[in-house]
Amino acid sequence: MAHKYKVSVICAVRDERGTLEKCLNSLVNQSHKPFEILIVDDGSTDGSNEIARSFVKKYSFVKHIQIENKPGSGCVRPRIVAIRKAKGDVLFVVDADAYYSKDYLKLCLKHLNKKGVAGAFGKVRVWDPQTFISRYKDVIYRVRFD
Repeated sequence: MAHKYKVSVICAVRDERGTLEKCLNSLVNQSHKPFEILIVDDGSTDGSNEIARSFVKKYSFVKHIQIENKPGSGCVRPRIVAIRKAKGDVLFVVDADAYYSKDYLKLCLKHLNKKGVAGAFGKVRVWDPQTFISRYKDVIYRVRFD
């Protein structure tokens, strides 16, 4: 019964202007509506903050948290900040350079009702595999995660 879960979606962001809007659109339009989406930005200089703030204005369940960048912490520190602030029953940690199918949360959540399951994630695909390396990664993800 996936519908019983209050989902907190955590999205760490730094300079993701090119992909953030598509990512956030895919998250706010989930068939299982998130309880909250926490966007944590640790020092974007490319306009990502403006995109995040535009979603905060449109959707009451979207929150934007700005933190100071600490070199070398990558996406770990912003995720920890969001995890501490999250109010949902279930946490989904997503990447700002990815987008998610409309039923992503619903399909992942259905597995949490199974005995012995502590977490779930959906299929992983490379955004737009154009180079040899990105095509290679896409094939590896398909073999590994399908």
